Amino acid sequence: MNHIYRISDGSLVSSTADPVVTVPSGMAVVVSDKTGVWNPITLDFDPRPNSPFISTGAFFDRFTQDELEALIIAARTNAKPAVFLKRLDLKESVDLLDANLQADMVSMKNAGIVTTARAQAILTP
Repeated sequence: MNHIYRISDGSLVSSTADPVVTVPSGMAVVVSDKTGVWNPITLDFDPRPNSPFISTGAFFDRFTQDELEALIIAARTNAKPAVFLKRLDLKESVDLLDANLQADMVSMKNAGIVTTARAQAILTP
């Protein structure tokens, strides 16, 4: 794939599979088969970052059955897990980088519901 960019700032102007015969003044061509997000510094494509937003259902799917059971049991007698579950019940999606969600996961780790490694895995976009 041929990518035409501005020499002055590296911004991507266009991409084409066709051979580039004439390059406009102030432009240059780079050939790359990568896809993702154009990087004007490297003049190539960086991998597209994973979105930190997932559906609430997909978020719960990240927990093991034992972790979910421990969370539900803890929510019966502890306000923090109960508020966590209620807050998630009101949302359609979850931001894995949200400060409140991060704090909730620390609370679950401290309560022994998840390990540090599992909390990190659950919150990884």
